[in-house]
Amino acid sequence: MVKRDSTHLSMVRLHPATSNKMNLDNYKIRTISDADFWYIPEFVEAPLREEIFERLKAEIDWRQNYMTFYGRQVSLPRLNSYYGLKDYLYSGITNKARDFPPIIELIRSKINEKISGFSKTFNSVLLNYYRDRNDSISAHSDDESSLGANPKIVSLSL
Repeated sequence: MVKRDSTHLSMVRLHPATSNKMNLDNYKIRTISDADFWYIPEFVEAPLREEIFERLKAEIDWRQNYMTFYGRQVSLPRLNSYYGLKDYLYSGITNKARDFPPIIELIRSKINEKISGFSKTFNSVLLNYYRDRNDSISAHSDDESSLGANPKIVSLSL
């Protein structure tokens, strides 16, 4: 999902084989309210997808976060890791600014060079690691005030 006029990176996709910027108009599937949605199948080729996934599992500082739900602390049903230029707060969880590790910097640079239509580069990443079928995320919106009025979100599922 991409919302207009701000920058935040949830996850990233990189396009194989070409150095030309992608025209997102070819992949737009819908606009709902103020959000535009694009779906780009096979954005990462299978061998590269597997390599990225294995590197992310091995190189990222994964954390178990907790949130208060009806007055009690519960663990989120997934692991997270945040990297960015400034702190990021959501659901009562404060994620401190941290430098991008090499694997994220590589992916981030590919996104910034491959996808056209964004006036700014992506400046943060929130990674979610779903370890098995018990891990999940519910329907939500990325509408924290720290993201600005219309954050741009790029999402990658490996």
